[in-house]
Amino acid sequence: MGAAIMGVVTITLLLVTIYLVRRRGSMAGDPIMYHHYKQAGEFRIKSAREKGDLAMVEEYLVTANRKFPYAAEAANHLTEFLIDAKRLDEAEMHVEKVYKRMKPFADPDNGHWYILNLNRVNIYLAKGEIDAAEAALNVAFQEMPGRRHLMRMRLTIAERRGEDRDIIKTLTEIRDSFALEYEAHLDLFYNFMRLGMTDEAEACLLHAQRLLPQSIDVHIPLARAAHDRHDWELAAGRWADIQQKFVLNAEGFDKGAVALRHLGRHEEADAVLAEHPGHRAVPWPREQR
Repeated sequence: MGAAIMGVVTITLLLVTIYLVRRRGSMAGDPIMYHHYKQAGEFRIKSAREKGDLAMVEEYLVTANRKFPYAAEAANHLTEFLIDAKRLDEAEMHVEKVYKRMKPFADPDNGHWYILNLNRVNIYLAKGEIDAAEAALNVAFQEMPGRRHLMRMRLTIAERRGEDRDIIKTLTEIRDSFALEYEAHLDLFYNFMRLGMTDEAEACLLHAQRLLPQSIDVHIPLARAAHDRHDWELAAGRWADIQQKFVLNAEGFDKGAVALRHLGRHEEADAVLAEHPGHRAVPWPREQR
């Protein structure tokens, strides 16, 4: 009796192993085969798209998905076709079926698998199903942490919900993860400003300036912020710093001169403008001179 049970178990394990090996083989082979399939049909599909023959394009993509069920790229192309056609329910059914089929064998470092996860979240966002989008995003984030577009999707969900605390938290995480990219600092800065958190906004860009001393993009907004709130002493100092570091930036000289004039330092303002080869006169009422 025991031998019979052991025999059944052994056969079952063998069949499962064969199944897994075949599936792993498809995971490895289907992407390569789809690449050749795509190249062979590239001209025909391009021509069909140009003629507006979307039925032919769809037939081609459906056939590709049937032939190569473990090619994430093929799945993505059909998903994106359905999204573009605003057939979101069909796109959801397709991507969920592919996701369940491929997930046990998926490679988190595979770019097409990453895009498949992005598409999955995007479909739910397009349908306005924020909770479903967040659930799909959380699963993807556990598998592929720190990915830029996934972090941006987390930001999108927070923005859709109007949750300022989560917006700031996510932007801070993005800033810390991509600290050498000025856009990450600016996004956080402008959201602090939007919320009236001036001190936090200033600290954000002062930190950015230390990391990116040669990036004009993190210097200009800080000078503008002081200028716009008429803190002329601070603005004049910041514009002067820009004049020294970025000698071809006209705004630094023009607005620096304006800040100096507001402080009654007209001769210094004239000298600042004269230093810039392409300077233009900054209008200033004679009675204020």
